[in-house]
Amino acid sequence: KDVWDQVHTAHPILADVDTMRTGIAIKVTKMTPAAVTKKMDSANSTEQTFTGVDVTLVGADYHTYVTLSYAEAKMSQGAMERFLVKEIADAIGEALAKDVFARILADAGNAQKVTPASGSTLFENVKAALALAVCANRPVIYAPASSYYEIVGAIQQGSPFNMGLALGLQVKLDNAATKVTVVDPNLFCLNVIQDTIVESQRDAKNACFVIGGYMRAEGCLRKTKAAAWID
Repeated sequence: KDVWDQVHTAHPILADVDTMRTGIAIKVTKMTPAAVTKKMDSANSTEQTFTGVDVTLVGADYHTYVTLSYAEAKMSQGAMERFLVKEIADAIGEALAKDVFARILADAGNAQKVTPASGSTLFENVKAALALAVCANRPVIYAPASSYYEIVGAIQQGSPFNMGLALGLQVKLDNAATKVTVVDPNLFCLNVIQDTIVESQRDAKNACFVIGGYMRAEGCLRKTKAAAWID
């Protein structure tokens, strides 16, 4: 099984975002577009402008390793090594997913934060977050287990009908999220400079194998109003 598949299996956000395996650092523009208004036939057109900020995605290193003794390798007949590869992939995926969510919140900024009012319901706050994410054409709600089941229940109880279907929502459990996050994952660009690799080497001095995993990646939200979050 491909190591990248193992990296993103536990975190839906990694499978959903716009992933580009460029192998190099790239520059993307994070923008807030201006509104376009209708013009009468006799009116002059106005130049379309937007506030843009160039972001260079040079990547950050994600790596870890474990040691496997000769004795363990012999007794397990390869099963232990396969298990360790999965554990390494899971650890890298966990770190990357946490960074993706942190970057979404940072790029969206406090203007996209919903602070629950006293006495407000979770359903009301979810709707408020959806309303803030005006550039999210296909919004997805990501939530840790502590909030996920409550959100699903709140959406179902929002009307006699299935509000999840009525509002076109997807709610996904992702424990890398620290906040309930509404985002269009297609508008988050993840630049992978080095795809996940797992290598092993023999350490004869200590009678063990050193198994290490490594990847380099970085991403950003390309439109600030493509996400919102509940504090």
